[in-house]
Amino acid sequence: MNELKKEDGKLVERIKRSYEEDSFEPENEKKYWTDKIPMILQDAFFIFELFLRNHETQPPDREDDEKKKQRAEKIKKYSGDYIWRSPWVKAATKQDLILLENQLPFFVLIHLFDSIFKHRSKNIDGIPDYLPELKNNEGEPCDFLIQITCEFFIDYYRFGKPCPKESSENKPLFKYSEQEKKQLVSEMKQIKHFTDLIRKFMCDETVMYPKSSEALTHCLYSARQLDNAGVMFGRPMDATYLASINTWPDIKDDDKCCQWWNGRGCCWLNGCCWINCLQLKIPQLKVQDNTECIFRNVMALEQFVYPDEPRICNYIFLLDQLIDTVEDVDLLVDKRIIENWLGTNKAVAALVNKLCDHIVTPRFLYTDICDKLNKHQSKRLNVARSTLKRVYFKDIWTGCGTVVGLVFLVFSLFSTYSTIKNLFFV
Repeated sequence: MNELKKEDGKLVERIKRSYEEDSFEPENEKKYWTDKIPMILQDAFFIFELFLRNHETQPPDREDDEKKKQRAEKIKKYSGDYIWRSPWVKAATKQDLILLENQLPFFVLIHLFDSIFKHRSKNIDGIPDYLPELKNNEGEPCDFLIQITCEFFIDYYRFGKPCPKESSENKPLFKYSEQEKKQLVSEMKQIKHFTDLIRKFMCDETVMYPKSSEALTHCLYSARQLDNAGVMFGRPMDATYLASINTWPDIKDDDKCCQWWNGRGCCWLNGCCWINCLQLKIPQLKVQDNTECIFRNVMALEQFVYPDEPRICNYIFLLDQLIDTVEDVDLLVDKRIIENWLGTNKAVAALVNKLCDHIVTPRFLYTDICDKLNKHQSKRLNVARSTLKRVYFKDIWTGCGTVVGLVFLVFSLFSTYSTIKNLFFV
């Protein structure tokens, strides 16, 4: 505390500017040194201990019998820890750390973590063996802090992302190539706090808003209506961000002929020639009991900090347009776009429909996508083709029955024609 007061006056001033104006009143200069700052330090060191214990119990890349034994001993060491011995307490703690009102500026954590390991050459024996990066004087402490932070919140990083092909029960979820780790650390260095970290996990900030984003073109039809018009719903198979919604193929306005060879057309049943097929690719969303809490905190952050780029608000707003009734949720669940852990699809519909209450979005990231969906729905031929396929060719048995019926109809017409011809024209 004394060192912080002596050497880091600028840091304290920056901390004061990060909170409400009345949180550090000028007339209570001594109070925040005896009350506020100690509370911040206690929270920071609790977070360090929590993240380091989580990192210590993570399985290594290659876990032989000896390493399994060592990890079992580490886990046993924390068996008396109230948080670690109760999974629900750990989950509740993790959720509590992302609440917007509980945030600690991340620059405070970085500064304190750097200060702890600043003199690591003198205190080499005090650094545990499970931190070889710091013990061997490799890399920056702040990079390691970001890594263990991402490890702790790995469940939110997997929000909407399929697991890597090489993942297994014997491997930790947070295992990527060194290049991917460096890229992730580089991206997360600018985070403001943990809620901001969760937002960065969900959306790709490198994707630019379209020029038409201020037009606020909305999707006028629900998921069931679009499905009836022939729009195919699916999931992207590669790892992506939760808010990375795209259409396939990239249909242009001048695509009026069959273009099988360039990937913009398909067979007659799925769209051909002047009938275009359209697929809406939406990453999978797992809806759980804590989903509403996560989204509300991230959306509240965007309303105050990112009002010009409300990407997650835009994402929820698009889902709200696609989901009107339980039937829309049924469709998205059948397509495995939504994984429902709430019990009933009605609960999912109610959740999505109320998330956008009192949310303002001056720009809309998915304007171009909504414009494509609206144009596709407005073509009556698309609706007619989809109805034909859904009613008469929905599966192989219905399709075979339809074909057999058409054959019998042709033979009946031919027989009737032959009979009439023999009666009147012979």
